[in-house]
Amino acid sequence: MLKLKVINIEELSIYHQLQINAFAQLYAKYQDTESNPGAQSLAFLQERFNLPGRIHILFYHQDVPIGGAKLIIVNNEAKIGPLFIAQEFQNQQLGCAALRLLEKEFPTIHRWYLGTLKQEAHLMHFYQTAGYTVYGEEPITKDLDEVKFEKII
Repeated sequence: MLKLKVINIEELSIYHQLQINAFAQLYAKYQDTESNPGAQSLAFLQERFNLPGRIHILFYHQDVPIGGAKLIIVNNEAKIGPLFIAQEFQNQQLGCAALRLLEKEFPTIHRWYLGTLKQEAHLMHFYQTAGYTVYGEEPITKDLDEVKFEKII
């Protein structure tokens, strides 16, 4: 069973290590130091931790931290970014469970939105399968594009 925990800044190093692990393959593939969450330093995350509306979450499976998410909440809307599951726990339906858990644990949020790489078909499929629809697209670099998704509840 998946559990969610809103973390404090002392737990941010666990979140950071899981984030690096989860995004390592995409970082190796694209070498994108500007937008890949796996390239973010712990200091970068610490500087932004207490900005208004930000919530950092760890997901636990059998009491083991397996991934995380950052939410930026304004009124009844939440931007998810990033959402991640550590590599050794991927392809086990835990990402789907994490999205459902977020939606359940934050019932006042009626619009969820996020972005993912157009070049990664499995990520596009993942969010579409979870009920998210495309509402826009923009370039990140000359080789990468972000597709914007939303889900209205």
